[in-house]
This record gives sequence, structure tokens and C-alpha cells, in this order.
Amino acid sequence: MRPEDGCLDPDAKASAGKASVTIVKVKISSNSFVVTLDISQAGTVTISGRGLKTTATRVGAGTHRIKVMLTEAGRSERKHHKKVKITVQLKAAGKTVSGSKTVKL
Repeated sequence: MRPEDGCLDPDAKASAGKASVTIVKVKISSNSFVVTLDISQAGTVTISGRGLKTTATRVGAGTHRIKVMLTEAGRSERKHHKKVKITVQLKAAGKTVSGSKTVKL
């Protein structure tokens, strides 16, 4: 890394490309659920899926708990114990990474 690039730390750009997001746990209640995420870098997290209200929030690196509400269709699916695929997307340092998990409502 050259000082002309505007970065004196040789590992700064290498670490910027290693963003990751992991769904650790999902706890379901009557009309919402809480997703516990492990995030490697600060950025914007978007949680979406069928029957879910899309939720976007800015978070820092670390473990975070984010509450996601069910739509009317999602509450109906919960009554019938359907499976839903939860998709989590992290936009950090110009990169976008995502993860997903299927849960039984």
C-alpha cells in the first residue's frame, strides 16, 4: 500500500473486503420475532422475507438483536405453522453480503 493511495495501514483495504453476516438465533412471538445477528463490520442491515415487514437499520460490528414484525399474511402463516425463509443483507464498505435461514413459524 502506498501513501499516495490515501491509506497508511497496509491491512485496511484487505479487511474492508471481509464483511460477513450470520443469523445466530431467531425467537418467534405472536406477531413478531427477534433475529440475533453476528456482524463483522458496521453497515446497513436489511431483513426481509415472505410475510415479514422489511426492516433496515444501521449497526456496528458485533452481535445485535433486531425485531421484525409480521404482516397480516405472516400472522396467518404463523397460525398454520408454515416455514418462512428469512434473508439478511449487509451493506458495508461498498460490499454487499447476505445470509438466509428457514424457520418454522
